[in-house]
Amino acid sequence: MLTTILRRIPQVTSIQRVAVSVAGYSQKNYNRSVDNNKNCKYTKPNSVDNYMTNSVNSSLSSGRNDGPILYHDEALSADQHDMVLTDINQQTLADIGYNYGIPNLGKGGFSASPFPVDGIIFGENNRLMICLNCQRAKKPTEPIVNVWFLVDTDSNCTFLCEDTVNAIYGHNCSALTYIVAIQDSKSKILCNISHSHFADVNVLGMEAMLDLEVSIESMNRKQKYFRLARISTTK
Repeated sequence: MLTTILRRIPQVTSIQRVAVSVAGYSQKNYNRSVDNNKNCKYTKPNSVDNYMTNSVNSSLSSGRNDGPILYHDEALSADQHDMVLTDINQQTLADIGYNYGIPNLGKGGFSASPFPVDGIIFGENNRLMICLNCQRAKKPTEPIVNVWFLVDTDSNCTFLCEDTVNAIYGHNCSALTYIVAIQDSKSKILCNISHSHFADVNVLGMEAMLDLEVSIESMNRKQKYFRLARISTTK
C-alpha cells in the first residue's frame, strides 16, 4: 500500500528526489538509498506512469521492500503558471471584503499567533478564499495590508495582482517578483506578479504554504468555511 500518491506530471528530466514511498520504508533506509544513488545514471522512461506502476507492482507482488522510486520533475516557472479564474476579479475581492467586514487592501495588523486563520468557500466554484496580512518583508515600519487570497494547491508559486503590490510597496512598481511577509511578520515569501487569465487575483501557492508551515483544515460545506492552521511539529 502506497503512503504517498503522485499526481501525473507532464515531463520528467532526471531522477533526483523521492517521489513515491512504500509502507514500512524507514527514514534511515531512505537516506541510505539517496546516498547510494547520487552517482547513478538514469535514463528517462518511455512512460512515467508505466514505470511507476510496474516498479511498484513488482515490489509489492514479490514481497520486496526495495524502497522509494526516484525521479525528479522540474518546477514550473512563474510565467508558466496560468489559471482560468473568470469568476474572480478586483470587484469580487472588494465585495468579499465588504461582506465579511475585512476590506481588501485595507489596513491590517500582525498578531503574536499568526495562525490559525479562518477562510471562506466562495461561490459555485467553491474557491478557497482567505484574508491574510501582508507587508514588505523585514520592513516593520511599512504599511500592513489586508489581502484576500485564493488558496490554490495546484499552483506552486504565489502571486499578487498589480493593485495589491501597489498597496504594499507603493505605486508604479515595475518588478516581477517581491519578497513579502504574509500573515507572519517574520516570514519572507517570494511573490510574483499575477498575469494572463488571473491578472486580478492574489494566489497563495504551495511554496508559500510550505514556508509558512500551514495546511488546509476543517472544511465545512454547509457553513462554507475552512481554516489555514500551522502544522504541528509534535509527535
